[in-house]
Amino acid sequence: MPIKNSGRQTRLVAVVDLAYTDLPTGVAVDCVRLPPGAVVVGGGIKNVTASNAATSDTLTVGNAVGATEYLSGHNGKTANAYGLLTVPGVGKELAAGDDVTVTRTEVGVATAGAYRLVVEYVVADRVSEVQQG
Repeated sequence: MPIKNSGRQTRLVAVVDLAYTDLPTGVAVDCVRLPPGAVVVGGGIKNVTASNAATSDTLTVGNAVGATEYLSGHNGKTANAYGLLTVPGVGKELAAGDDVTVTRTEVGVATAGAYRLVVEYVVADRVSEVQQG
């Protein structure tokens, strides 16, 4: 006899706008608190205003497991660039919950730069609607 699960849930989405001043160079900054049982299923980071750092401005997105768990090497100097969150972190259940972090590393002092972090996630055993069937 087949087992059917009629519970469904929509993705939860966290959107955080960040200025270059919110992200001191080389520091992993907590940006999104995820609840226990969360599974990141997508998202990304967009350069709203490109960095004007003299040489480079690189962003990574991670968590307590690693600073690059979701995204490594996103170029913050390219206008309107969008870096997608990917494996190894996407799809892993965070049993205890966790913070999504952003680390910005600049070479040459920046005086401009703005970013938008989007984190899409679901929560294990959460049901927001029921599929009739």
